[in-house]
Amino acid sequence: MQESSIIQYFTEKGIEQGKKQYAVEAILTVLEIRFQEEVIRDFEEAIAEVRRERA
Repeated sequence: MQESSIIQYFTEKGIEQGKKQYAVEAILTVLEIRFQEEVIRDFEEAIAEVRRERA
């Protein structure tokens, strides 16, 4: 039983990380469509900083 809960925990963590990664990629895609490349680089740097702070 305990093995099952460990597997479930890591599966949920993986899904959560995948959702976050998808959200970041979606945001960057929208920025690419709406703004110039310079602005996108600024946002990429800001997003990378938020990622480092939450890790």
